Amino acid sequence: LDERRQLVEKALEYAMKESVRVWLVTQKCPMPAAPNIEAPYDLMGGFWTRYALRAIKFTDRKGGEVVVGQLTSFFTEPWNPFNNWLYDQMVLGNVYDTGIWVHPHTGKYTSLRAQFKVETAGPTGTLEVPPDAVKPVVVGPEPGQVEWRQVGSGVKAISHIIWTIPKGYWHYSILPEVSKNNVAMTIADVLYSIGHVFQRVNNTTKIYDPGTITPATQTFVEKLVGLKIEDVGANIVVHMWVNYWHPDTTYIVQYFDPVPWYPWELAYLMDYAV
Repeated sequence: LDERRQLVEKALEYAMKESVRVWLVTQKCPMPAAPNIEAPYDLMGGFWTRYALRAIKFTDRKGGEVVVGQLTSFFTEPWNPFNNWLYDQMVLGNVYDTGIWVHPHTGKYTSLRAQFKVETAGPTGTLEVPPDAVKPVVVGPEPGQVEWRQVGSGVKAISHIIWTIPKGYWHYSILPEVSKNNVAMTIADVLYSIGHVFQRVNNTTKIYDPGTITPATQTFVEKLVGLKIEDVGANIVVHMWVNYWHPDTTYIVQYFDPVPWYPWELAYLMDYAV
């Protein structure tokens, strides 16, 4: 880590000397709030952190309602969870859970919905991957045409992530004919969301969308070696083996969050409609 810090400092020095332009930004970003409101805030983004509205509270009473305003207007058409305008995401990000999110003060990734544990042999070592671990393979152009094939023997990876995801329930209870207790999260939801990423970046599928291919999705597809998933009582446990390492183990998990944002059947219908 000392060597890495020295290299980064030297690189920054050279970048400042040799750059065509040096961009400097200084600004104040006030975020007004009622005096009887408390909420977590991000050191850089203020109340834009996803923790703000999840933990907001009154200081003088329990419960109640809060009206939240946003300076920049957002579009009111139906939202596609895969590719949205920034200000749409500010609203959407508060009505679904990711497994992890950036801690508002430390900048490290921390648990939001899922717990995680990391084992790593990086940067130079490797770990054995169980031969019955599987990996998604796109086998057709239609949504959901993904096969889960075993990786086989002799496969190695740099890191191993163990995710524990509480099942919870999807919000189908807003439909009068659907019972909430019948729509718990399942392994199928997790597998479809992972397979969907592999289909979305594959130019042979009907849902291929280059506009949604980010460094994060590319890393996920390229570095995922294999996974095992099991139903354990109130949780779904996912073991992931990945060829990725970082000095801070919380940054190893940043690209490999397996928590689904929506049930698999809804994702399939959206894919089919598109």
